[in-house]
Amino acid sequence: MSYGDLDFSKHLEFIEREVLAKFKRNDAAVKESEITLESRLKEPIHKEHRFMPDLMSEADQQTKLGISYLCN
Repeated sequence: MSYGDLDFSKHLEFIEREVLAKFKRNDAAVKESEITLESRLKEPIHKEHRFMPDLMSEADQQTKLGISYLCN
């Protein structure tokens, strides 16, 4: 996970050098585990859910936010 105003390419280089480079590619396993592509959406899907507040804690400390993106 990375966050903030950082150069993302440096994070990917680090992961490649320090982690991924230590493994060998197994082409047979890749072929066996092929994942089918999801169909593309014609437009974004927006969903909003509201939940009951926690009555045992202060209201100003209960903000929760979740954002998900599927980029294809």
